[in-house]
Amino acid sequence: MLAGRRTHLYSQARIDGFRSAVTQAGHELPDERIAHTDWQRASSAEQAAQLLRDTPGPTAVFACSDTMALGVYDAAAALGLRIPEDVSVVGFDDSPRRSG
Repeated sequence: MLAGRRTHLYSQARIDGFRSAVTQAGHELPDERIAHTDWQRASSAEQAAQLLRDTPGPTAVFACSDTMALGVYDAAAALGLRIPEDVSVVGFDDSPRRSG
């Protein structure tokens, strides 16, 4: 999971919600599998790269914003990982798509 700063209440709410869903599905989300960063694409890519380098690497990443999810895409590409074949990515907040 790629989350916002620990001090952001809305980030903590997203972590709690995701953790609840994971638990209900019979899995765990250990704290060490949650990376905290700001809400920017570049810094999200840096944190995502660290997550993706973990052993074993995650098969999916839930990002607390669509912008953060784009950072996960950037990190995966830099590491030679394919989406969705190697890692699935989910963003949260339904940001509008921009043309161009």
